[in-house]
Amino acid sequence: TPLLNHSITKIDFIDVGTKVTDQIVLSVASRHTEVETLCLEHCEKISDDAICDLAEHYGKELSYVNVGYCPLLTDKAVQGLERCRNLKTLIIHGCPNVPPQAIR
Repeated sequence: TPLLNHSITKIDFIDVGTKVTDQIVLSVASRHTEVETLCLEHCEKISDDAICDLAEHYGKELSYVNVGYCPLLTDKAVQGLERCRNLKTLIIHGCPNVPPQAIR
């Protein structure tokens, strides 16, 4: 379909973070199939469910994820990201509901 773009490898919501919701992120994800870099820093409305869905969708591709300062995230998001076999960098500082022991 014309809305699918296989060449996009980076999705960055850093400049619009406070307006970004789970629905927006998942809508964008459905249109791009080979994203390696995902930046959701300061996306205050992003939930664990969205992160888990993204991890499932991009499990083979993601190598960099920045979810710093996403206050709704918990250790469930970290568990979801464990599916990402090629994940080399995870930035998750400033997430008060993610206990330190959740990061391995």
